[in-house]
Amino acid sequence: MKEHLVKIKLSDVKPNPNRDLAFNPYNEEKIAALMASIGETGFWTNVIVRQSPDGKGYEQAYGHHRIESARRCDIKEADFVVRELDENMMLKMMELENQEDYRYCPLSLLESVKAVVKALAAGRIAPFYRVEDAPKGITREGSKWKAQAYVNGKKTYLGAFDTPEEATEAYRSARRDTGYVRYAPSFVPAKVRSKAETSVEPDREYTAYDIGDFLGRKSGSGTAGAQVRAALDALCLLEVKAIKTSDIKDMNWSQLGKFVADIKQRRERVILRETHTKEEIVKINAESARLQAEQKERERKDDEEHKALVKKLAEAKREEDTRKAKEIRDRLDAQDEATAKAEETFKEKNKVLDAKVQQVKQNEQKAKEQDKYLPIRKEVDRIVHKLERRDEEEEIKALARRPLNANDRERLRQSALKLGEWYNTWVADLFLPPLSTKSSLAEYRNREEAKRRFESKGENK
Repeated sequence: MKEHLVKIKLSDVKPNPNRDLAFNPYNEEKIAALMASIGETGFWTNVIVRQSPDGKGYEQAYGHHRIESARRCDIKEADFVVRELDENMMLKMMELENQEDYRYCPLSLLESVKAVVKALAAGRIAPFYRVEDAPKGITREGSKWKAQAYVNGKKTYLGAFDTPEEATEAYRSARRDTGYVRYAPSFVPAKVRSKAETSVEPDREYTAYDIGDFLGRKSGSGTAGAQVRAALDALCLLEVKAIKTSDIKDMNWSQLGKFVADIKQRRERVILRETHTKEEIVKINAESARLQAEQKERERKDDEEHKALVKKLAEAKREEDTRKAKEIRDRLDAQDEATAKAEETFKEKNKVLDAKVQQVKQNEQKAKEQDKYLPIRKEVDRIVHKLERRDEEEEIKALARRPLNANDRERLRQSALKLGEWYNTWVADLFLPPLSTKSSLAEYRNREEAKRRFESKGENK
């Protein structure tokens, strides 16, 4: 790989085109440390860049914090290693930098995954799957092409086909319905998108395994790592606006995994319920249409039979066949009675169907009302998470072990007591069950008295 050292103005160096600083901003602590290092030992010039495709300036593969620190130290130019780099290497070098600079920050991996999917959609990297590539699940036996694929974790036989194209389409359709396959630039699984959206995108097909393999983030068993899967699920929820970046920017991997899994399950429950409701109403409407068609056909036949019987009755009268006329009249009466009963039965069935439709709609309305509460529940979860965080616990333990004088140790203790009293007498009381006016007044007086006793105790000390 050809490379050479060139002195370049920092103003001519642009970030890696795959870097999204708005989504994953600089780590200011690292920049501060690098600025201090530059002040002591100078700027180390081992950043790799490539010439911009448009020929204007250069694009850095990594070292974003180092260059930003140099700019803030007012360094105007430096030596850079110029190398010929394709899009694959630019993406992989950026991911290696992210792993070093944001090891415990999930946003860094989300940024890398976004960049790979975006590059795949734009055709800047080679497809992970192509139609002309024979899938592993397609085999030829005699004159037939047999297809099989893993569906829900089990190898499933899909059938024998006359052409490899038919077998390939069956294989792709089965993969699409597993929920693992997605199509760039979207992060939404293909199974919840229409086939019209995915049928023309074979070169954009990808899975969590493909992304993990590309970025070198596979598990020990060779499958996509849990972090890659969590990152894809989080990007999917961001795409459908189920969450915001601000919801997850301060989370670690453990918190993100639990949060994304919870939101994903809630969303799938809502989608499943809505789909079930629509399908149920469609079935009821189809049953109603069938009953109406049967009723119309019955009415047509009854009308024809009635006309035929009236004609026979007229003929019998003309022939003065009293017996036959009476028999026909009896048949007319029986037929009229049967028609009346059938019509009554039809009305009763329609009432039952109408009641079912109303019940389904009422159930859907109740579910929607429950969904309205979800934002409040989400805010409750956020506040509970915030109240239960103990970010300062290690700092407090470390300080407590130090040789504090008696005055400072007492100051810290009083501050902790006051904070605990604040949680007990104000925050906790805010979430008590609603009280009557009289009870509220008594509760307020008790709190005020407790507050005065606490303050008096502090002054006496």
